[in-house]
Amino acid sequence: ERCNMNDYDIIILDPWTWAAKGWVPKSNIKGYDNKIYILDFFGSKKLRGSGLNIPTNRFLTAFGSEWNTFLGYYLNIDEI
Repeated sequence: ERCNMNDYDIIILDPWTWAAKGWVPKSNIKGYDNKIYILDFFGSKKLRGSGLNIPTNRFLTAFGSEWNTFLGYYLNIDEI
C-alpha cells in the first residue's frame, strides 16, 4: 500500500529507507525535504560522513551527541 506524503506533517525514516544508491533520496520522497527527519538510532559519526545531504537538525538519535539532535524519551511521572 502506498501512502500519501502530503497526509503527514513530519516523516521519520532510518537512513536506509531514505537512501537510494549513492546516498541520495529515493524518488518517492523527493520534494518532501522540509518534512523528513532521519532517525540514526546510535548517532553514528560514520553515517554523517557518508554523503547524506541533510541538515544536522534533521538527524534524530536516541542517544544525544554533539552532531545529532536528541530525540528524547517520554516518561509518565505516575509510572516512576
